[in-house]
Amino acid sequence: LPAPGSPVTGAQVTVTTPDGRRLLGRVDGGSGHSGKRSSEVHIGLGRNVTGPVRVNLRWRDRTGQVHDQDLQLTPGRHHLELGGQAKEK
Repeated sequence: LPAPGSPVTGAQVTVTTPDGRRLLGRVDGGSGHSGKRSSEVHIGLGRNVTGPVRVNLRWRDRTGQVHDQDLQLTPGRHHLELGGQAKEK
């Protein structure tokens, strides 16, 4: 079994900005620096996005069950832990 806190490879993040643009990112586990695997998703919102954005998260847990959750997040850096539900760390 993977260690607690292991990356959720394949997780998908869809951000919808207040003006309706949809931006997509995925945890692919293979896009890190210097050959290291990264479990981060970076999504550039562009200029002048100040209000909260709608974020849809979709991932599989360790048993293979698909989870889908919507959040409202302010622009900036967020660290989310995905299990039965997404929660900010």
